[in-house]
Amino acid sequence: VPLLLEIWGLQENTTRIRIKELNPLRPRFEVPDVLVAEPPVERLEVTGRDEGSLELSLGPGGHRILVTEKPFRLDLLRGRELLCSVNARGLLFFEHLRPRRDSDPPKDDTPSPDVGQEEGAGGTEDNQGEKPPETPPEEEPGSWEETFKTHTDTKPNGPTSVGLDFSLPGFEHVYGIPEHADNLRLRTTEGGDPYRLYNLDVFQYELYNPMALYGSVPFLVAHSSRRTLGIFWLNAAETWVDISSNTAGKTLFGKLMDYMQGGGETPQTDVRWMSESGIIDVFLLLGPSPTDVARQYTALTGTQSLPPLFALGYHQSRWNYNDEEDVAAVERGFEEHAVPCDVLWLDIEHADGKRYFTWDPSKFPQPRAMLERLAAKKRKMVSIVDPHIKVDNGYRVVVVGGPPTLTSILSPGSAAYPDFTNPEMRAWWASMFAYDQYE
Repeated sequence: VPLLLEIWGLQENTTRIRIKELNPLRPRFEVPDVLVAEPPVERLEVTGRDEGSLELSLGPGGHRILVTEKPFRLDLLRGRELLCSVNARGLLFFEHLRPRRDSDPPKDDTPSPDVGQEEGAGGTEDNQGEKPPETPPEEEPGSWEETFKTHTDTKPNGPTSVGLDFSLPGFEHVYGIPEHADNLRLRTTEGGDPYRLYNLDVFQYELYNPMALYGSVPFLVAHSSRRTLGIFWLNAAETWVDISSNTAGKTLFGKLMDYMQGGGETPQTDVRWMSESGIIDVFLLLGPSPTDVARQYTALTGTQSLPPLFALGYHQSRWNYNDEEDVAAVERGFEEHAVPCDVLWLDIEHADGKRYFTWDPSKFPQPRAMLERLAAKKRKMVSIVDPHIKVDNGYRVVVVGGPPTLTSILSPGSAAYPDFTNPEMRAWWASMFAYDQYE
């Protein structure tokens, strides 16, 4: 199945590489709503050509990219310095879309008249010595559906994973790909699990572990004393990131001895990205400083909103407050112990039967008065609203929001997810937080 490779030289010292099927059976998922706009491009110039290779100039920054055909490889250079190699380890994979085997039309197995019919016959003179047609490999278990206890999760598109490796010579330290309960500097994953990017509500998580947590940002930064470089993997599917290093097993003393003896390898970190579906769409942010990489990244995705001043203070949050008196007692405790506190949080039990945008009439009968008491002491309250709505015909949010299209069993019982990929649904959801909708 032929793949299409696209390369852009972008402004702000950034290179974009995209790989997808040339003629897929159906469109593959490409992430919307992340890039603030299509990034402005620089003109690519062909500065060298050889059999099986092509050299391109990446704008005025002095960067070049060398494209090698067999084996496929991309090398990014600045002058004579190699900054990054793509697919240097040959780990590119791309599971193309395909029809399910048991959905293929039955084949006519009637042999042609010139083929030997007897058991063990070797065929006619014309096809003597020909190899029989290869039997396609068996589908791996779970390619089209997976069963978890009593639930079967069907995958109508079949296996569609993608992956690519990046080699970073001269870099010993890499950071980023939040969110994980681990060191700031990412550790090598050789002999263990890769870092996982998959948003999960984890009640208890392990420390110093690559397991997934609440958020996923597929952005990795490599840093050395000479240069900083970023990799932004634009893919929203479940993703795994494997990290290896040629200096991982060396102690600080061993590295010092290498340096004093003038020997030792140039440090190198290798990063392999693997995603469950989608296409390969990656931005290489060439720095060279940490500030430059931050600017290059935010030029693609936008900048963080400035937080309100109160968000920087101390917040008191726990699973739940029982009622309004419980809130008042906790607040009094801060006063008695002279502990500053700017914000108290209410978990989902403050709502009426977990119907979000409402208040429990018996436990929180006077929410406005409770908020005014907090405001008088310059404190604020956050009430948690989960992004799913209880399925209940008497619940006004479902009536206003329309019939649910995707349901699941969650803490409210049977619940519906609004389709947040729809801009109209996002606008409706935002309107629910107005004071005339939610006291």
